[in-house]
Amino acid sequence: LHTAYRRQRQMCIRDSEQATAPKLKTNLDTDFLKLIAIISMVIDHVGSAFFPQYPVFRWIGRLAFPIFAYCLTVGLLYTHDIKKYLIRLGIFALVSQPFYIFATHVALRTSCENLAHNLQKRKSV
Repeated sequence: LHTAYRRQRQMCIRDSEQATAPKLKTNLDTDFLKLIAIISMVIDHVGSAFFPQYPVFRWIGRLAFPIFAYCLTVGLLYTHDIKKYLIRLGIFALVSQPFYIFATHVALRTSCENLAHNLQKRKSV
């Protein structure tokens, strides 16, 4: 009975150690990656605005999204409150959207509007 109790206690300790272990074996300091993504995005925007004839600026800019997506995933895995994290992301999206529309002079359509527009185009063909 004593050895069974000891074995069960060791399993509980091992389980609690595994629960506090990091979920990813990675460097969680994503600040450097974010800096690379921001620089890449700025190069993309500068190329889009001032040098549209040179696609190399746009190619460099395409690195930004996968890096930001990785950082977002790491943030989701390690946040204490996923709901608050997603609310902050949503608020940031709502605040930044008017600036995007102002800068590009293009209002983004919702997915439903895009679907309706494409279906309407298809019917007329």
